[in-house]
Amino acid sequence: MYLGPLATDTRIAEDFTRQLLAVHGEAFDLWQLPAVPYGIAPSTPEPTLSLTITEFTTLLNTLVAQYMRA
Repeated sequence: MYLGPLATDTRIAEDFTRQLLAVHGEAFDLWQLPAVPYGIAPSTPEPTLSLTITEFTTLLNTLVAQYMRA
């Protein structure tokens, strides 16, 4: 069974962010942080890795806190 290319959503998000930074990065002091290759996809069949809303929120809060400390 062919599942298509892997990490497509992550690659699209990274490319979008690069384009956004190229146009507005300096004016708004924007940064590109590493992509979070996990998400919330409750209706997606296996083998997709999906987090609950609580897990995803906790992950994002932890990452932001770590970047703020760095």
